[in-house]
Amino acid sequence: MVVEDQIMHNEEFFHKCIALMRPKAKDYASGNVVFVELLRQAWETKVEPPIVLWILLRKHISAIRNFTVLGRTESESIDSRLMDVANMMSLLYMWNKFPENIYVDATDYILEHESCERPNAEESCLAFPEEERCDRCEFLKWLVTQQKNLDSKAESSLLTQRQLDFSPGLSET
Repeated sequence: MVVEDQIMHNEEFFHKCIALMRPKAKDYASGNVVFVELLRQAWETKVEPPIVLWILLRKHISAIRNFTVLGRTESESIDSRLMDVANMMSLLYMWNKFPENIYVDATDYILEHESCERPNAEESCLAFPEEERCDRCEFLKWLVTQQKNLDSKAESSLLTQRQLDFSPGLSET
């Protein structure tokens, strides 16, 4: 196989990945917002969102391992599993590239589409002590905290970079 053949087959594979993902994408999204349920899983299980992605990815990798080592598949074709892994890698790419946007979109979705679960609540139960809050409001609080943590990490990284950029002994003239 020559490089041109490889590129042609890669393009075919990635087109098939998109074709496989397209009908599933809305099934896994909440109101067209991609990461809401993944973030809810992270909150419920008290693990970081990339770990949830890894767990989902690992399921497919296990099936691929069974195929390569044992020569068998159980429920889906190896091609389907490989495409699922590629699509999961794309989600991980988006997570690494756009975490702030993902938290904002999920927060906006929850605020717009889910109501506080407290009966007769005139306002969100976020004003109440933690033990009296509903799951929706606790999830919202978690989303906001995660977003603030990202902002803090970004500020800390910027401060560290400024400290590293300082070179003692050199004066500006």
